[in-house]
Amino acid sequence: SASPVAREEGTYRAGKREGTFNEYRGDEVVRTQVYVAGKKHGLRVQRESDGGRCEVEHVEGRQQGLDRCWNARGTRIRESTWVDGHLEGLHRALHANGKLAETGMYRDHKKTGVWTYYHSNGKKAREGEHDGYDEVGTWKAWDERGRPQEP
Repeated sequence: SASPVAREEGTYRAGKREGTFNEYRGDEVVRTQVYVAGKKHGLRVQRESDGGRCEVEHVEGRQQGLDRCWNARGTRIRESTWVDGHLEGLHRALHANGKLAETGMYRDHKKTGVWTYYHSNGKKAREGEHDGYDEVGTWKAWDERGRPQEP
């Protein structure tokens, strides 16, 4: 679990955040975000406690565009798209070894359609349909060798 943020540095104008704000844990910057008139704007860079980092754009206070995360070794481990503050479109997560962990679609911040989950060796683990966060319909499952299993 991440240590709490020890301090923040930034400027306020008319009671609202303005410009670059840095959050620190000890002497290390763990998050950098630009604010315009009190709203997040531009690229947010966040350092994770495990040494990884995540980046996502904000426009007028809402997450917008590609949200990407890397582990401490620099391997991309997640990629999602935000539209007006909601997850929207293709989502991909990867295992620490760089192999696909899950893939699926979001619509209005909810999982939708077919999602596929993978074992760390890259073989399919489970596949089925989501309606929001509910699993619906028939799901298929496979062991790490690719043999069919009961879901």
